[in-house]
Parts: sequence; C-alpha cells; structure tokens
Amino acid sequence: MEVTCSSLIADQGVTGYMRNNKNRPRSSTTVRKALDILCCFSASKPVWGISELSRELHLSKSHVHQLLKSLEEKGFAQRDLILQKYKLGFKLMELGDIVSRTLDVRRAAAPFMQDLQRRVGGTVSLRVLDNDELLIVERIEPSDFLRVAYPVGTRLPYNHGAGGKVLLAFMDQEERKSLFRRKPLKKLTKKTVTDPKRLEAELDTIRKRGFALSRGEAVPGGAVGVAAPIRDSRGTVTAALAVTLPATLVPSVSFPRIIRATVSMGFRISEALGYKNSSSK
Repeated sequence: MEVTCSSLIADQGVTGYMRNNKNRPRSSTTVRKALDILCCFSASKPVWGISELSRELHLSKSHVHQLLKSLEEKGFAQRDLILQKYKLGFKLMELGDIVSRTLDVRRAAAPFMQDLQRRVGGTVSLRVLDNDELLIVERIEPSDFLRVAYPVGTRLPYNHGAGGKVLLAFMDQEERKSLFRRKPLKKLTKKTVTDPKRLEAELDTIRKRGFALSRGEAVPGGAVGVAAPIRDSRGTVTAALAVTLPATLVPSVSFPRIIRATVSMGFRISEALGYKNSSSK
C-alpha cells in the first residue's frame, strides 16, 4: 500500500516525519520539492517561515523562497504580512471542494446506478471531467459477458461517447472553447465528430433535450451509449451518468425506454445531492 507524506506527517508530526526519512531519495524535480513544502503544513503547524522550511526540508533558503513564490502565484500558498510567514492558499480549498463533491456524487449515485443497471442492462458508469480528460469514477457491470466497460480510474479523451458530450454541453462556453484550443477534439472512430462547429450544434441540442446519445462514435465495432447530466445542490453539472451497451443488443425500439430511465435516474441522483429545480428534469 502506498503511504503518502501527508499520512506519515499525520501519524508522526512534521519533525518525526523528516527525522525518520532523512535517508529517503532526494527528488531532483521542482514539482516534488514544491509538494514537499505543501506536505509540511498541518493543523498543528499551519504557518511556516522560509528558514524553518529550509531546515526541515534540507533546502537552501533561496530555493525555498523561489518555490513559495511559485506556489503563491498559483494560489497554493499565501504570505501572512503580519507574521512574515507562509500559510496554505485558497486554491487548495477550491481543489478540496472538487474532491469532496466527486466523492459525494459517487456515494449518492451508487444505489441508483445499480437500479438503472437492473432496469436496462449494459454497463452503467459515472464520469467526470478531470485535467482535460474524462475520468471513470464508478461503474456497475452486467453479470453476463456482453459488456462494454472501462475500469474505475480509466482516463479517456474528453469527447469520448455520450458521457463526454453531456459534460461538454453543460460546460461554460468560454471554458469549452479554451479546452478545444488546448486539446483538439480526438477522432476515436469514423463517426466521431471532430469539427468544433458541428459539435457545438449537437451540444446545443443536448442542452435542450437533457441527454446525449452516442452510436459507434467512441468505440470501434458499434457500442451505443446514453448519458444524462448529474447536478449538485447549486445546479452545476458535475458528472455524467452513462449507459453503454453493444449495438447488437439495442434494437431501436428499446432506445426511448433506456433514455427515459437514464434521464430519470440522473435526476434522482441530482436530487440526492440537494438539487431542487425540477424544471431541469
């Protein structure tokens, strides 16, 4: 089992952690050293001076100062002007809130996902956008061998299937355009839409009807998918509930039933998270 520096610090305290790890391999990367600084902060010692961090981490004062300035610029650290020392920045609170909401939606969704899987079959998954990728945070599989699934923790292109399209549809427009510029749409199959203008038109339709469809756009060989948005208590779409099945198992007459069940379950999960606006059902 991997043990993080933060968990060791919680058990041993900062001084004990450093004393017991004097012989650990020194990181040669700036990122690792910056993370070492962040790991020093704790509830028992929330404020650190440059000299203190220099002694604790065996780094020069100038190096510690440079790292703290970089962390400060990105909001991960802030300088206390009275104490002339550093404390954690609000960016970490923002990221912690994202993690908390992701865990909340996973717990809230689990029983509804099981219910949906029993109703429509196929693989039911919960997907979120993370670092410009589509992340699978939960899944429920059918008991038979006919499944289309990715393990929990799998990262996929952000435009992957119905789940990706739902999350893109409800993303802020400027944020979405910025994403397209940073990371152009990836062609996954011959049917994948990679032209931003064509995709924008489809995303507009998804927002209006409240669900997305995918027919052979993500997986070669003909998988089909349906996805609905999941909203938090503020009404923000934070995840997508997706159903994926082999195309051979989904006659066209079954699609309306699968869509209704997926949208309904997505709304019930949203309600469990505190969402109240029934007009978005």
